[in-house]
This record gives sequence, C-alpha cells and structure tokens, in this order.
Amino acid sequence: MQKLILAFIVITFFTSCKEKEHKDIVNLARTSSSKDYPGFESNKLVDQNTETYWNAGSNGQNWVDFHFEKSTDISKIKLKIGAVPPCTFKYDVLVKEDGGKDYTNIMSGSKYINSTDTIVSLVKKESVSNIKIILNTDSTWINIMNAEIYN
Repeated sequence: MQKLILAFIVITFFTSCKEKEHKDIVNLARTSSSKDYPGFESNKLVDQNTETYWNAGSNGQNWVDFHFEKSTDISKIKLKIGAVPPCTFKYDVLVKEDGGKDYTNIMSGSKYINSTDTIVSLVKKESVSNIKIILNTDSTWINIMNAEIYN
C-alpha cells in the first residue's frame, strides 16, 4: 500500500511539473504585423478563440510579431498555417532577447501546404521579449490560424 501511495505521489508530482513546463502563454503577448486584412487582425492570435485568425490580405512577405512585456522563457512554438489554394511557402521564426536590437533566426524552412498544416519549432529554453514569424508566398494569401507558445 505504501508503494502504491508513493507511486501516486511521484506520478502526480511528475505530471504537475510537466504541465507547468508546457503551458501555452500566447495570451500574454501583444501582437503587431506587417499588415492586417480587415477582420483578421494579428490580435486574433492571442484572443483564445480558435475560430479567429490573422491574415495579412496579400501575398509576398508578411510577418507577425509577438511581444512580451517582460522577458519570457519559451521552449516550443506551434503554428497552424492555412492557405487556399494550395501553395509552397517559406517561413522564418526569429526571436529577440529582452533589450536586444536584433532578431536571431532560430528556424527557417519551406513547406507545401494543401489547405492547413502545422509548423512546430522546438526551442532550447530561451528567454525572449519578441517572437517574429515571417511567411513568404508568391501565389496566394497565407494565414496563421492558430499560434501556441509554450514556456
């Protein structure tokens, strides 16, 4: 019985520590963007409503920036990207340290998207004030349907 109770305590402790490590903190950020299509502004990414999203309303290079009031530890960034019609797009994920002037690119890539897809960037535990997502496509509008940032 003592072993069972001890196992329960260890599992409960491990689970609660794990949940604290992976908390979605996107709602703590303010956003800005290269441009917003009316009704699809960048602040929709932090409103906790999965039915709303950001769309710049144009092709080419567009970006959205998540700004935290104080330096924040991050470990993972997860983005759900949408595009109609299907296209290939390029993306960059950049971070800026608190008080820093320049962004550091932590992930770049190119991906074919057939309606929606997810990009996950695992980050070494970093303390940042800004996260900038740059999307680039020549053929269609592209949007970020959902953003999750984990501490």
